[in-house]
Parts: sequence; structure tokens; C-alpha cells
Amino acid sequence: MGRNYTSRLGMIRAAGMAGCDVIVIQTEHEKSKLGTIDDKSKYVIGCKYSPEPNKKGLIDTIKSCARKDMKPVLLPTDDYTAATIDAYLDILKKDFYLPNINNEQGAIIRLMDKSLQKKLAAEAGMNVAKEWICNWQNGSYQIPDDIVYPCFTKPQLSSQGHLKSYQKRCNTPTELERVLVSIGKFFHGPILIEEYQEIDKEYAVVGLSLKDSSIMPSVIKMEHSWHGITAIGKLFPFSEIPSLEVQLSDFLRRTQLIGLFDIDFYESNGKMFFNELNVRFGANGFALSYSYLNLPGIFICYLLGNKNLSGENLGNSDSLIFANENILRQMYLEGILSLKDYKKFCRSANINAIKHQEDLAPYYAFKRADFILPLWKLFKKAKECVRANS
Repeated sequence: MGRNYTSRLGMIRAAGMAGCDVIVIQTEHEKSKLGTIDDKSKYVIGCKYSPEPNKKGLIDTIKSCARKDMKPVLLPTDDYTAATIDAYLDILKKDFYLPNINNEQGAIIRLMDKSLQKKLAAEAGMNVAKEWICNWQNGSYQIPDDIVYPCFTKPQLSSQGHLKSYQKRCNTPTELERVLVSIGKFFHGPILIEEYQEIDKEYAVVGLSLKDSSIMPSVIKMEHSWHGITAIGKLFPFSEIPSLEVQLSDFLRRTQLIGLFDIDFYESNGKMFFNELNVRFGANGFALSYSYLNLPGIFICYLLGNKNLSGENLGNSDSLIFANENILRQMYLEGILSLKDYKKFCRSANINAIKHQEDLAPYYAFKRADFILPLWKLFKKAKECVRANS
């Protein structure tokens, strides 16, 4: 379940290849104008639509999938669905298996707090950026006097996706105040401020945490990204960053998470910095599910009672390049990539988020929209011009 069809598709395939029948719950605010494609997968036996934001509606939709003969497994693919099922864990765990921390309702939501994540990461020996919290008080955000500039604004909780457009570098107190005033017009929760770090390289690790142990096949180095999401990524073994696997394993033990995850980190001035833990599995996860280990499949087996897990190695680690065709398409529509580069990057990868030889129907549905991409881009530009002049 989730709002992004690329992330859903990766999870669908991983669960399907593990022998599961899959029901998809799409939670977009509105149906995609370029269409959804994940419901075309051969592994899907049913599809439901539960528009955001309506948590009770989503829970009702989930409960309609309950069965008397077995407990289905719930696999969230974004923060909204992960937070929602965790907020209703006491109700859902009677009829479903789902990610959890000590089977405690609300514990995963608490772990979405970036300050808590950074505290645990620092305790595990990782570098973290210095931070401050701006709280809403007496009708405005109060800015701490000791903030170092430049700084960077972030949502305090990873589930606050509506604030991600306000992630900005602020070089002066005036710039920071301007951003906080904009946020304060519709949101009054705490805002995280970090000391700005010049990012040289970005990385991601996807894996499976089983409370006191974890499985992390490799690292993805982001070659091209859009809004922090990997468009092109190169997979390489942990041996290239010797201390990282030990630190991440220690960090995950401190979280006590039972579930799939991805962790973002970055390199700045020769140092590796922890950035964020996402308590769910995104589109990039299928790159590893297909190339190394079927992590969602292992997770499903674990929830169903198989605690002796190793998993089947599904590929090798040599020269694996991952491409997220949907993100590359968005970069083309935003004018970041030419149409030629968009197509070249899609072809150059040997692991794709959408194209997969064992399940080609979603890819064909995705490619049909390519014929109207130039027209769609012109329409988008015209719409932006109208908005700017109105």
C-alpha cells in the first residue's frame, strides 16, 4: 500500500516472487494523470483505492482485506501508510501481520522523529549534523540564538511529507525567519534546523531489521537524484566503506524495529553523515530484492514464523546500475533532463524500477505515456505561465 506506483510495484514483485497473492491499496490524493501501472502486474489479484488524507478510510479498506482462514501481511511503501497502520496497530494486529517495534502501538511513529534517529545514530558512532528545534509560541516560531548559518530546515517527523517543499538552505536569520513564517501559515508543530553541510555524495542502504539483527545486502550510491530520491544509482558492497555496516547494525539494534527500511546518508568533506531512517521500503528496495536477496520475501517468512532466515542470493554484485524510470521521467518534465538523456539513462541500467523481464505488463503501460510526454511537458509549461501571470 502507498501513494507511489513505483514503490508499490517493487513490493508487489518481491512479494509475488516469494509466492504471495497480492492486493494493492493505492492511496494517491487523486488518480495519476499519466495512469497507474502497478495494478497491471501479474502478481496482483485485486486493487483498491483509498484517497489521502483519510486514515479511517484507509483502515476500513485494510480491514476489508481480512480473511478468516489466515492473517495477511501488510507492507507499507511510504510514510503515510506506515504511520497509519502503526497508529491503529492494536486493532490491526488481531487480523494482520505488520511492521512493529515491540508490538507497541505508536512506536514506529515515534521513531520517525529525526532528532531521535540522530541521537541513536550518534550513539552508534555515526556523524550527525548539529541541530536546533524551532517551536511555535505566542503566534510565531521562536528561533534559538545560537543557530549557526548557513542552516537547513527540515520536518521534525519523516511522516510530515507536506513540509518537504520547505526544506531550504538559509544563509541568514532573515532567510530562516521568512521560511518559518511561510510554514507558520498552515503548520504549528516543531521544525528541525540543521547546520548546513555541503553534500559531496549521497548514499542509501535498504534492508530488513529483525529487532536484534539486520540484513543489509549492499549500498546504493546516488549518481543522479531528484528531491532526494535516486534516479540513477550504483550498487556496491559494504567492504568499500568498512565501518558503515557495523555502525548501521548497532543503530538498528537500538531502534528494535521489525520491518523493512531504507537509510539515507551522505559524504561531506571526507566524512560520512547519517541523514534519515525511513521506516518502510521504497522503490530502490527492489533493486536489492532482485539483485541480491528478496528482503520483503524474507520479512514475510519471518512474520509467518520462520526464524531461521538466510534467503536466496538472486544475483551478483558486479556493475549493477539501478534506474528509476518514473523519477527520470519527472526530471525530464521539470526540464532537468533532455528527452534523449531520459531515454539513454533508462536503457543504460541493468536493474530498473519498472522494467522487469518476468513481469512486463506494467512496463508496457508505463511506456505508452511516453508518446505524449512532449505534449504533456508543453501543457505543464503553459499551466505554469498562466499561474505566474494570474
